[in-house]
Order: sequence, then C-alpha cells, then structure tokens
Amino acid sequence: MQNEENSNTGWATWSSWGTCSVEASCGTGTQERLRLCTKSANNGKDSQCPGSDRQTQNCTIHCPIDGAWTEWSSATACSVTCGKGTTQRTRSCTNPAPRYGGKTCSGYDTNTEACTQFQAGCSASVCFDSYTTFNESYRREGVDSFIECFFGGGECDKDKVIEGEWYRFNLPTGENAVLDHCPGSLFKCGACSQIWMNSSHPTEYGAIKDVTMHVKSTSTNCSSQSVSASVTKCGVNEEVFFLYKLWKPLSCSVSYCAGWFHIEI
Repeated sequence: MQNEENSNTGWATWSSWGTCSVEASCGTGTQERLRLCTKSANNGKDSQCPGSDRQTQNCTIHCPIDGAWTEWSSATACSVTCGKGTTQRTRSCTNPAPRYGGKTCSGYDTNTEACTQFQAGCSASVCFDSYTTFNESYRREGVDSFIECFFGGGECDKDKVIEGEWYRFNLPTGENAVLDHCPGSLFKCGACSQIWMNSSHPTEYGAIKDVTMHVKSTSTNCSSQSVSASVTKCGVNEEVFFLYKLWKPLSCSVSYCAGWFHIEI
C-alpha cells in the first residue's frame, strides 16, 4: 500500500507547522500546516487529490515562570574552634526555577555572618580588644549610712564612665558580672543607690545584648530610674567574663552593683 503523499496521489510534502495562535501572549491555541496537490490532469480533465490540503492541531506557548528562592538552609558550623570566625547559610533559586524566559531571583544565594567559638583550651580572645577594667574592692563592701556613701571614698562611677565605651568588672574576689536582680537592701556595692541589670546575661560568645538597667533608690523602690545599656559575653585564655556598655550615673551616690553577690555565668 502506497503512502498518500506519493506520486500516485499527487500530494506534496506537508509544510512545517505554522505559528501557534493564542488569544494572549501565552497559553493554549491552534496551529496549521499545508500541502499542495501536484497531480496532473487525466485525459484532459482536472483531477483532485484525495484528502484535505491542511491539518490543524492544538499547541501551547508556555507562560514565563519567574524563579523564587528556597528557604535559607541551617547555618554551617563556625569556621574556627577558637576565636572569631564566620558561618554561612545558603539558598537556591529553585522554588521554582525560572523557566520559559522567566526572571531569575534577585539577591544573593549565600549569607555570611560572624560567629565566635570559645572552648576549654582556647587561647584566642573572642571579645573586644579595647575596654576598661573596674577592679575596686569597695564594690564588695557596704556602707553604713547616707553620710558615708555621699562623702566617703572619693571614687564614683560618675567620674569614670564614658558613655559608648566598654567596661569590665574584675573584682579581687573573682566576681565579674553586674547583679542581674534587685539588691536585697540599700548600702550595697559601696553606694547609697545601686544600678542593677533587669535581664539575664547572654549565653553566646560575642553576641551583644541590649538590656535595661535600673537604679534602686530606697528599700522598696527597685527602679527609680531605668537606663539602656549593652552586654556581651567574652572569653580569653579559658576565662569567661562580660563587658558592658554603661550609662553614666548622674551622681556619686549611684554605683554599678557588681561583686556583692555571686552570679552564676
């Protein structure tokens, strides 16, 4: 049996499919292809080729699909085991991936953040290189009266603190943290009024935590004044301590309370 397109039927080869016609710029439409009848006249009479000279089929023009980001991955382990390093998170433009001329994702596929590691045996510092240390023994002591706290000693945080700089408490008795709860009574920490921190200390090395500090002014008033401060956890030569960005007290009767109570860190 011979093909419909052979010389006996007179059909020429089908043309290529035409353009897909859709109502919008993309979607489902139709397209056509044509063929010519080339059979000669028979005995002087015109003869027609059997069948149709055109075909129609459904077609699709895919709409552009813009790419979208996946969720960020979990952070990688810190690049160092001691000191300051970096950690990374990644994402990919596959949710979905761009197709059919769609736009690719904008932004970066990698996010790098600073990290710190401090473990037993570390000799590197994981904190700021520049800070001032307060090691006064009077912070461990109490005062007996308002007269003594106003006129005794001659030292006060008002004359020492520069706002915006970092400070460390390193008392001879080993305490190195600001009290994180209201002092139980007046006349502690070598002052009439004590500044204490109404927050827990950070647990992650190098992380800066914004905190609120309060001034205890009477036996029943733990917060006659509230001020903003910052604290970060540090480590160097296997020693753990905290640094504070402190508020400057307005009078010598107000002192930061550190060293009176043992504070778990």
